[in-house]
Amino acid sequence: MRDPVRHAIGSFSKPPPWGLRSVIEGRF
Repeated sequence: MRDPVRHAIGSFSKPPPWGLRSVIEGRF
């Protein structure tokens, strides 16, 4: 069983080059 939150972040950070993680890090 993998973490759903981690899996969601990975799925959203894989397709785009910048990734959703960059947006969150830039905002916080």
